Parts: sequence; structure tokens; C-alpha cells
Amino acid sequence: MDNHQSNNTKKVYLENIGCERRGLDIAELNRDLINSTKYEVCNNYNIADLIIISTCALSKNQKKATIDRLNYLHQYAPLIIAGCL
Repeated sequence: MDNHQSNNTKKVYLENIGCERRGLDIAELNRDLINSTKYEVCNNYNIADLIIISTCALSKNQKKATIDRLNYLHQYAPLIIAGCL
């Protein structure tokens, strides 16, 4: 993994998987991260030092797709997962 950092600012990638209500949580988290930490929100998981996922997967198909996505993203950076699965 080649994670890029500038001025000791770490990059965090945020992603919503599932319902639109979880998307609001990501928007609030994005604002809070920028205001209160040394993390800079980035739009590319390939360069992230941390990945935060907000999930809402209630059906069997949604759960499988979500788990597959989490397994994929985990190869790039540590994950924080919030929501339901």
C-alpha cells in the first residue's frame, strides 16, 4: 500500500453502503472530521490511511454485497464500520 501523506495530515475515505439515511451520517461525519482531527477526507480509497464505512444492509443479498465490499476495501486501509448488517 502506498498511502500519501502531506504535512502529517492523514487521509480518510468515507463510503455509504445502503439506505439514504446512512448517507446523512457520512455527511455529518465528514464535517466533524474536517473540523476536529488531523484527517483530510479524500475521494479515493486507494490513497486513504483509514476507511470509514456506514452500512445499512438488511436483506440477504444486501448483506452479501456489503461483506464483499468490506473485504475488498480492507486490503487498502484499516476499516471502521458503523451501522447495521
